[in-house]
Amino acid sequence: MVHTRVVRAGNVACPVLLVAGGADAFLHANLRDYGQLPHATLHVFSAASNSYVPLPHPRYPLPS
Repeated sequence: MVHTRVVRAGNVACPVLLVAGGADAFLHANLRDYGQLPHATLHVFSAASNSYVPLPHPRYPLPS
């Protein structure tokens, strides 16, 4: 079976809100999808990502 998500995206007639992370590895794919959706609104969160990188925080230290 051929994946036709992007091929059929232009047929979507309802409004679409596409949310993406600016630091996400999938950002380029999200932007490509956005270009295929005729009634889409795009919101990119500048420092957001699907990747999880634990960062030390004074209140919540990382376990050792």
